[in-house]
Amino acid sequence: MEMIIFTRVKKIYILIFLILLLCPLKNVYAETYIDEAIKRFYDADFDMAISVIEKSVQQEENIETKYVAYAYLALVYYITGSVDRADDAIIKLIKTDPDVELEHIEMLKPGFLEDATEEFKKHFKLIKSSTDVAVPTGEITGIFPVYEQGETVGYTISANDNKLLKKIIFEVKDSSVKETWDISGQSATQKSYFITKDWEPGDYKYSFLIQDMAGNKNEYSGSFQLKGTQPDIPIQPADAAFDSIVAQLKSLGKRNTADFIQVWTNKKKLRIGEHVYYYFQSKKDCYLILLNLTAGKELIQVFPNKYNPDSFLKAGKKYSVPDPEITLVLKVTGPGGTDNLIALVSETPLNLLDADFKNQAFFELDRNNQELLNKVSKNIQKAENMDIVQKQVQYLIQ
Repeated sequence: MEMIIFTRVKKIYILIFLILLLCPLKNVYAETYIDEAIKRFYDADFDMAISVIEKSVQQEENIETKYVAYAYLALVYYITGSVDRADDAIIKLIKTDPDVELEHIEMLKPGFLEDATEEFKKHFKLIKSSTDVAVPTGEITGIFPVYEQGETVGYTISANDNKLLKKIIFEVKDSSVKETWDISGQSATQKSYFITKDWEPGDYKYSFLIQDMAGNKNEYSGSFQLKGTQPDIPIQPADAAFDSIVAQLKSLGKRNTADFIQVWTNKKKLRIGEHVYYYFQSKKDCYLILLNLTAGKELIQVFPNKYNPDSFLKAGKKYSVPDPEITLVLKVTGPGGTDNLIALVSETPLNLLDADFKNQAFFELDRNNQELLNKVSKNIQKAENMDIVQKQVQYLIQ
């Protein structure tokens, strides 16, 4: 009996000894550079406290430890009178988590609020309320998924920020294309282009970075494929090629109706020899190509034209062709039948007919120009990847 009791007592003593032995070891291994910095802080060795934190915080992967590190770094700087550096540490803390409060630091490191002075607590709230941590946003439009070697790539970048924008940087990897724009305001739009002449076929990655005045950044990326020059398309009979293009144009954007734009003529029924006026008005900013497929099977680009070369429409503005400010009259020539107006609308500029106004005020697609027909067909195929809406309007020629 005594032997059994002695054995149990011996086991209890051994257990107590192991607990006492392991507890200090646990504390030693749990101690971090934060604990060391706090000890230096309590010893008023502020320079060493700062050095310990700054040496390790940049490599810190644990987000909660990083919160505590920046909080104590800001506190030590503030107490020692380095307010600007304290502000930098506070801003880094806020950028790590815009919703962070000092109470969160207390939960992670009990005793922090007791260490922090009332002046520091007020200063933290002041800096947090005035610090811009919202990243700017933006988008890029106009870049197609596929191009042929030598083609021009046009694009539009839009940027927005809650306060003030500073810069946009666009570049294409493995090329010489890089553009930087210094901008201002809460929103900005930049348009540009580059030519792929002499580029090697392959996949190209592009990116654009938006930065605001507070140093917040946002980066976007995309890619496009550059194909080698394709052999010429086998020549079709002129009428067949022309009819094919008309069919392509009629189907372009047909699934989406342009309800926000109105297109009309001065009369729904016109006699040969009468004056004709084309009107259009959009509820929002957009780009328009207005085509007229006549009863005589001609395809004429009404807008843009020699007198109105810009396809951009301003929201709410009424446009007229011919423009009332110029001395130009359009007369109905016939033949009789139904003319069909095709309005193609997009958020970025369209290039479909390769319209040239040097020799004609209103570009007419030549059904006998096979090279041009092939080029227009390619343009339409590319446009099929764009966000295009369509509206058709008919009027009668008597």
